[in-house]
Amino acid sequence: MKKLILFIGKFFIIFFSIIIIFFTFKLVLPVNRIDLEYPNKGRWESHQRIDFISAEECGLCHQEIYNQWKTSAMANATTSSMLEFKFHKLSLSMRGFPEEDVEWCYQCHAPLALTSPKDLNLIDPISRSGVTCMICHTTVHAIPDSNAGNFYLNPKLKMNGPFDDVISHFHESNQHQLFSEDNSDLCASCHFSVYPRNNMPIDWTWKEWNESGSDKSCKQCHMPEYNGKSASRDWVPERKLKKHTFLGGGRNNSEFIKTSATLNTQVNFDKNVLEISITNNCGHNLPTGNGSAPSIELRISNEINQSIIYKELFRNSYLGHFGFEVLDPTIALKKGIDKSIPAYQTINREFNLDNYKNIDKLKVELIFHYWMPFEKEYQIQSGLKTMLNYSLLPEVNILTIGKTLRSKNTWEVFRALKNIKPKPIYLIDSQLISINQ
Repeated sequence: MKKLILFIGKFFIIFFSIIIIFFTFKLVLPVNRIDLEYPNKGRWESHQRIDFISAEECGLCHQEIYNQWKTSAMANATTSSMLEFKFHKLSLSMRGFPEEDVEWCYQCHAPLALTSPKDLNLIDPISRSGVTCMICHTTVHAIPDSNAGNFYLNPKLKMNGPFDDVISHFHESNQHQLFSEDNSDLCASCHFSVYPRNNMPIDWTWKEWNESGSDKSCKQCHMPEYNGKSASRDWVPERKLKKHTFLGGGRNNSEFIKTSATLNTQVNFDKNVLEISITNNCGHNLPTGNGSAPSIELRISNEINQSIIYKELFRNSYLGHFGFEVLDPTIALKKGIDKSIPAYQTINREFNLDNYKNIDKLKVELIFHYWMPFEKEYQIQSGLKTMLNYSLLPEVNILTIGKTLRSKNTWEVFRALKNIKPKPIYLIDSQLISINQ
C-alpha cells in the first residue's frame, strides 16, 4: 500500500512539474497577436442607428408579417445567441484578443449593434432585435461568398421587395431582384461564412445548396407561399405572399423538420437482417450549419424496456491538436469527418437479427437534435479536450489566463452554464418493427 501511495505521489509531482514548466515556458515565449481583419469590418458604421425604425413600428401596418417574423430565428438571432457571444468573448480573452472582435459574429446576428454609435454590449433594445425588417428590405446588394454579412444597406425608408405595384403613404417601395423567387443571394450573405483567423467554415449551408444542383431556391422551401395581405390597409390587395416564419431547424418547426428526411425500414428474412435507409429530402446536407451544433440521430431500441441497442449520429465536427474534437470552431485546426447526409442522397444500414433473438419488436427512430447531444459524458469529454487545446494555442499564456479569470464575462458564462437546459429534440420519424417471422 505504501508503494502505491508513493507511486501516486511521484506521479502527481511529475505531472504538476510538467504543467508548471510548460506554462513557464509559454510565459516567456513572444506572442504575435494579429488584429482581426475582414472585408466588411466597419461597413455599418457609416449608418446611424436612428436611421432604422424598429420591427415593431413596421408591424403597425404589416401586422401579419410582423407576427410571423417575431417567432422566427431571424427575430431571435441575437437573444438566442447571447451565451454563444459570451463564450466567444471568453475564447478571445483566453487568447489575448480584444473582446470587441465579437463584432464579427454581430454582422449576421446583431447587425444594428454595429451601426453608429457602436453598441457591442447590446444595451439598446434595437441592437438586440436580430435580423429586422429593415435589415433585409433595405439591402441593395448581397454577395454570396464566404465573408459573413456581405450585404450592403441603404436605410432611407425605401423598402425593397418582390412587387412592382406597392402603394404606401409611409415609405417608398421598390421591386428588387434580391426578392425574386429564385434569388438566394441575400440568404447566402450570412449562411455561408468562414472565420478569418483560422479559415474554418462556421456556416456552410448556402455552399452545400449551391453545389447540390437543387432546382429550388432558399425561399421556396423556407418561405412557403400563402394567400394574404402584406399590410392591413384597405387598398392593399390579397395575393400570394411569402411566410416570414423562416421555417428551418432553429425554432418551433417540428412539422417542417419531419419533412427533412424519409426513414425506411424492412426486415429481410432471407438474409436475416434489418435494412434501414435514410433519405435526405433537403437541397443541402442534413444536418447543416455549424459543425458543433445540429445532429441527426438514428436510434434502435428494445420496444419493451426502451433500452438503446444502437445509436449513430450524423453530424460535422471540428478538430484541434492530437485530432481531438473541439467545441469552439474558432480554435480548430481543421474540420473533422463530415458525417452529414448530402443533399437528396440516401444512406443505408444493415443489422444482423441474430443479435436480437430474444426481442420481438424493435423501435427505430430518426431524431433531430437542435444542438449537440447534451449527454453529460459527451459534454465532459469534449469540454476537457477543448480546454486542452486552448492550453496548446501559441497565443495563450499565464497572463491571458489570469486576465480571463478576472473578467466579469467569465463568471457570467459559468453562472449561465449552471442554468443551461437541453435544447429541443424533434422526432422526424419512429417505426415499430416485428423482427420474428
